[in-house]
Amino acid sequence: MYVASLHVGLWTTITRANLLLMKFEKLQHRLQKYRVENVEMARECCRCVAYMSTSSFLGPYFMVFALRMCLLVLDDQAEKTWVLEKLKEFGTSKLAIAKDIPGQEDMKNTSTSNTEGRFEMALLPLPPVVCGSLETSAAEWQ
Repeated sequence: MYVASLHVGLWTTITRANLLLMKFEKLQHRLQKYRVENVEMARECCRCVAYMSTSSFLGPYFMVFALRMCLLVLDDQAEKTWVLEKLKEFGTSKLAIAKDIPGQEDMKNTSTSNTEGRFEMALLPLPPVVCGSLETSAAEWQ
């Protein structure tokens, strides 16, 4: 599991770095190379899903981020649908965070898990921000 996690993390990190480099690249042939490399790394991540999902927590936890990154770079609709289905499987059986995908509200509403004891981040107080010797709340800075 450790080696597979390292590979998935490497592919995800390189994909993210390529997306950042693509923002600054002006040459079209280099942009195409970045796109092809990203798609291939996304497919490699997808190939690891079967093995990584056998782990109780860490495998699916690492795969959720990798699959969400795959959604950014995959162009084929069939591949994106497969990734969404895998995220939905992880979300219903192992990690609720897998269902939190922008633009996919139907996945959030299919949960039957018990949410007792959980809290919303919006309900937490904002931490104080220290600016020099003045201590002010984060709400005052917004």
